[in-house]
Amino acid sequence: MTRSLAHDADVEELLRAFADLSLPRAEWTHEAHLAVALWYLRHCPLPEALDRVREGICRYNARHGASAGYHETLTVFYMHLVAAWAAAHPRPAGIAADLAALVADLGARNLPARFYSSGRLATDAARAGWVAPDLRPLPPVAHAAVADLGVFAEPSPAEAGTPCTAEPAGSAA
Repeated sequence: MTRSLAHDADVEELLRAFADLSLPRAEWTHEAHLAVALWYLRHCPLPEALDRVREGICRYNARHGASAGYHETLTVFYMHLVAAWAAAHPRPAGIAADLAALVADLGARNLPARFYSSGRLATDAARAGWVAPDLRPLPPVAHAAVADLGVFAEPSPAEAGTPCTAEPAGSAA
């Protein structure tokens, strides 16, 4: 059974369970990955959000016996697309409503095939590091449109040197 993410509290609970590694493997779905990406992008600058998602997935996979399951190119790809989506949707309606809209727009499992040719993502190089798309470029992230959301390619001068301290409610991560 998959976890309902219909309410903000549901998404916060998913994030808490992800952060403390108690999320059941069966609930670590594509939608859950997108929820984690969106939550961190709504709370941290893009570089730090990417670091936190990357580290979180690696910790989660190690805890659940799937260390080889991490894919750097797909993680960076989706973090970039979610950041671009957030830039185009600068007025959050609440994390659950935003997630529903995000999944409607970016939830197709074949989305990477629109950017990558067959086989490119299956390489060891793509799994271990960033490999740029070869079919079409990633959309730009409009920084000014998301200034209040924390989605930046670089931290603003006010944020420089100030780490993101956001954590899911109730987590000790």
